[in-house]
Amino acid sequence: MGEIWGSARPRAAEADKAYRRAAAYAEQAEGQRSDVVWAVEHHFYDYSFCPDNTVWLASIVSQTERVDVGTAAVIMPWNEPLRVAEKIALLDHIAAGRLRFGMGRGLSRREYSHFRGIEMDESRERFDESAAMVSAALETGYIEGDGPYSPQPRTAIRPAPERSFEGRTYAVATSDDSIEAADYLLHLPGALLVVDGYNVSMTAWPEVSVADQRRRLVAALGDLAARTSMPVEVVFDGADVGPAVVPGTARALVRTRFSPPGVEADDVVLDLVAQLPPARPVVVVSSDHRVREGARRLGANTLQSAQLVAVLARR
Repeated sequence: MGEIWGSARPRAAEADKAYRRAAAYAEQAEGQRSDVVWAVEHHFYDYSFCPDNTVWLASIVSQTERVDVGTAAVIMPWNEPLRVAEKIALLDHIAAGRLRFGMGRGLSRREYSHFRGIEMDESRERFDESAAMVSAALETGYIEGDGPYSPQPRTAIRPAPERSFEGRTYAVATSDDSIEAADYLLHLPGALLVVDGYNVSMTAWPEVSVADQRRRLVAALGDLAARTSMPVEVVFDGADVGPAVVPGTARALVRTRFSPPGVEADDVVLDLVAQLPPARPVVVVSSDHRVREGARRLGANTLQSAQLVAVLARR
């Protein structure tokens, strides 16, 4: 079981507070049953800004002794393979083998637009080329490649990798296996889908206003409910906003809730799950540490926000 940091919605002026809170979660994971703390990579916007997860994880390593740390993920098309291999090798030395190396392609076209000369439409090819180079470098201690995106003469990695990454390397977030797992849970007979609204909408559409996020998410969930006949409860922060409109045929299946003044949507989600009959299957969608841990303790299945977004996007 692991925890992902990067799902919060900190504003730039609150960065110090956000990072301190994330470090506190990691320290809690050290003393609980979690076995790994993961960190995302995101750039340029208020959503989960962590431009170098290896730096943040190096800090976490210094504050923990037992729990593993992992990148979820290093976005390979955005990073030079040589530098990735060096940083991962260094971090694994600091972590004394407690590192899990996750690689990803990146989901946000908005973020891609700021990386000069890197097109999102090339992400698969760039990922395949650089992932192969770095994976080989971490096993052999040398990086090289003759591909079209990152040609690299044979170069030694220093510090040299000390231990194999076999069994510690992952493709993260929206792989086919991840989407298939989400599909399975979204078709459980008699299940209720409970969605942490803004946590999901900020993952899917960080570039638009929260009102537009709300409308888009509710519409997408309406389409999903119409296809699967799965009832949906979606919870948003704030009681001072108007009701979201659900598309016609799914209106009876999708219910929107807003947290009352002084109460967070996270607490509404957990209270809702706690009130359900123990025998009823429940799927909670959130990438928030507290929501996921609390939902699991109540017996619910959980999905990461990115998994649901991937399912919604491919329909």
